[in-house]
Amino acid sequence: MLLKAAVRRIRNCGLGILFLFAITLNTAWFFRRRFHVAHHLPKPRPMALQDALKDPVVIAVMTSPSIGAEQPTWNVSGCSWERQPIGCQVMGVAAYTHADVLLYHASATPCPIGQPRSWPWQLRAIWSTESSEYHPVLEKRACMDEYDVEVSYRTCSQVFASSFDYSPQTLSTRLFLPPMPFEAKDNSVAAFLDEDCATLSKREELIRELAAKGLHIAAWGKCLSGMKGHHSQAVPDRSKLYRKYKFCIAFETSLTQDYVTEELWQALEAGCLPLYLGAPNVKDFLPAPESIIDLADAETHKSIAHIVKKLAKNSTAYNAHLAWKRRPLSKLSNGFQKMVASSQAAGGPSKECRLCQLAMVQRTATSVPAPYTHCLRNGSWLKAQRTHTSSWGPGTNALLKGLNHVQWPQLGSNQWSAKHGLPPA
Repeated sequence: MLLKAAVRRIRNCGLGILFLFAITLNTAWFFRRRFHVAHHLPKPRPMALQDALKDPVVIAVMTSPSIGAEQPTWNVSGCSWERQPIGCQVMGVAAYTHADVLLYHASATPCPIGQPRSWPWQLRAIWSTESSEYHPVLEKRACMDEYDVEVSYRTCSQVFASSFDYSPQTLSTRLFLPPMPFEAKDNSVAAFLDEDCATLSKREELIRELAAKGLHIAAWGKCLSGMKGHHSQAVPDRSKLYRKYKFCIAFETSLTQDYVTEELWQALEAGCLPLYLGAPNVKDFLPAPESIIDLADAETHKSIAHIVKKLAKNSTAYNAHLAWKRRPLSKLSNGFQKMVASSQAAGGPSKECRLCQLAMVQRTATSVPAPYTHCLRNGSWLKAQRTHTSSWGPGTNALLKGLNHVQWPQLGSNQWSAKHGLPPA
């Protein structure tokens, strides 16, 4: 009996020790995690610079089908502010109570948000690299007024999320890569569409229409299957594919102010001459006005085919469209120079870093910085949008309603030829 009682006491004591040990480990893990994810309670403001730099900025991703809460591709390394390095952590919804910035993706954000800020100076940011035609919340003033920061493709946004994502090295090795010689290129128009096969710009329908008007299209991708000249091979690199051709397709998914994407940049990289359909103000982004054939200038679909065929036989006129690749940056358009100067290509911060920098401004401000803004409060941008859109007719996509009866902004045939360095028709 005494032996059994002793064994029972030892066993109970052992369980108690294990229980206490488990509690100790759990507590240690909790506090380690607590301090790892930075500050949990807002500190009084304004904060001195050194105090503001002690804790990493925390961005809580609140809604996001495409920017994950633990997004490994976010470029927040090497971020600095006031010449001091700053930490920047991207976390999930659980960080809501202590985050500097609450980030909502435009495709999934509620309106109204319905969730209060944890404290008055916590920033709300809305993120979109897709056009406002696909993310209509960007055009709703009442919804946008709930956010302090717009992170988008629109040039008026506080954090410009451009698809112009070159580094100083890749700017020269990719975008300014010399094109293949005129004689070595195929005369066809290369087109690769493998996703977004039913776009608001109706680009896949327009490609088929151009083929019907006499353009020889070398087509790749599931969106163009069934076309004459369609290739079934996979395309791992669109720029390398386009490099072999004199012409290529660069059609955006929608025709929206400022919406200029990798469709254009990859085509320019390749050294083909892009047939472009997209942003009505695309010339604000181009290295040179002649670096594309803008379909907005065309008289008809048939005239596009006519110009392409003539350029394919005229090396002097054709090469004039690619001459920008040989010019120094200082000789390119002012709009392009400004874009390069504000990008990572000139050593500037990434869009993720710029968001973290705004949080640091918020930490050290003597009052809530005002006015925070978005594009729908920007009168000059709205005026420019109306001016550009009016050239397309009523509504952004009116240009493509009824592809056989497109009302193009017209140039006479001789004007159209002269614009591309060709003799009159």
